Amino acid sequence: MSVTEEACEDDYFVMDTVEGSVREQQAVQVPQSNRNTRAPVEILLEFLEIAIHQILYVKRIYPAQSFLRRTKYSVPVHISAHPGLNDYITSTLSSLTSVMEQDKISQVCVLINDAEVPVEKYTFETNVVQKDDRREAADYVKVEQSLRSCLLKILSNSVLTSECSSQNKTFEILIGCSEKCELELNLARDERATRWVTVDDADFRGSLRARELIPVKSITNSTIFNMQLIAERLSGA
Repeated sequence: MSVTEEACEDDYFVMDTVEGSVREQQAVQVPQSNRNTRAPVEILLEFLEIAIHQILYVKRIYPAQSFLRRTKYSVPVHISAHPGLNDYITSTLSSLTSVMEQDKISQVCVLINDAEVPVEKYTFETNVVQKDDRREAADYVKVEQSLRSCLLKILSNSVLTSECSSQNKTFEILIGCSEKCELELNLARDERATRWVTVDDADFRGSLRARELIPVKSITNSTIFNMQLIAERLSGA
């Protein structure tokens, strides 16, 4: 979908990956907030954070023992125990808050690389519903049920749960939005923080050509947000 009325095609932006082994284990708490008072973007970003951890776990981007078992949406989930990795995921997603509140982001993607070659991509297509007077408590319950179902799909889908065989696995977080978003994305970030950068379409889009596309889960007709998760095996696989 188009991010803005003026944009007919989204650009991809990327943050660097986090590599390294886990050196310490620490308890990770998954907060349970009052669902009826939370902003749609807050709910969506929290879910994306949990979902990214699940993808990293099932694809064995990091060793299974470096994840801690927790519960979210009444579903057992696996959260990384690596402070650096957790900070990277959290800060990356937090930097999207402002532009996502304006519904300027159409996609959040997890790209899996094997020896620096993109082999799989997991795309969350998002559409945040602006203020809706029809929104009721039951809508939050319904969207939480949908998010629970999506997590279960991630943990059980045969495509997602097939491990990458290589030991040279890395991942990147990409977003799809209009080029005008780059300045806004980086504006609120600390000067020392990793910056969002525009990906060169000529080099990038060709390497992300899908040879197999698998719809995983859709959330539609919601008064809070709509979302679709798509898994792709890429031509480099």
